[in-house]
Amino acid sequence: RCEDRHQQRCEDRHQQRCEDRHQQRCEDRHQQRCEDRHQQRCEDKHQQRCEDRHQQRCEDKHQQQCEDRHQQRCEDRHQQRCEDKHQQRCEDRHQQRCEDKHQQQCEDRHQ
Repeated sequence: RCEDRHQQRCEDRHQQRCEDRHQQRCEDRHQQRCEDRHQQRCEDKHQQRCEDRHQQRCEDKHQQQCEDRHQQRCEDRHQQRCEDKHQQRCEDRHQQRCEDKHQQQCEDRHQ
């Protein structure tokens, strides 16, 4: 009878330790999966922000190039019109002086 009780206590303790270990492993696995998921979400968010910033810089650069090209074409057209106008005035003055000179010679001969 004494041996029976001893045996029983022995099996109970063994059973208890078994269940405790099982419980512990269960909680550890749960904890591990929890941390893994958290870690994964963290990395995903970081990755996303990284790609977003890259995308933004890309679009900014493209936008800047666009504006620069527009600005350049604008300045080129302005420059061209300026030169054309200058050229035109030059030719007009030359033409005018030519006609004036011709007119003067005409009058002088007539005189």
